[in-house]
Amino acid sequence: MLEKLLILEGERLSYRALDVEQIGSVYEGIMGFAVEQAKSPSIGVYSKPKGSKVSTTVVVDVAAILAAKSGDKPEA
Repeated sequence: MLEKLLILEGERLSYRALDVEQIGSVYEGIMGFAVEQAKSPSIGVYSKPKGSKVSTTVVVDVAAILAAKSGDKPEA
């Protein structure tokens, strides 16, 4: 999440160079984040379609995957 606060579209942000309206936009963007602590070892799977500005990270509980029976696991 901290990287998202410092990097925008692959370039490092300089908050000194932003005017008040731009800082407001950054603040509004931050409000869209949610932070959760994983209760067990997890893997984050990051996806950003080519040409898209929107990315998604799906967090997968490793213990739940390992505990599932092989017939319960979806096929790739």
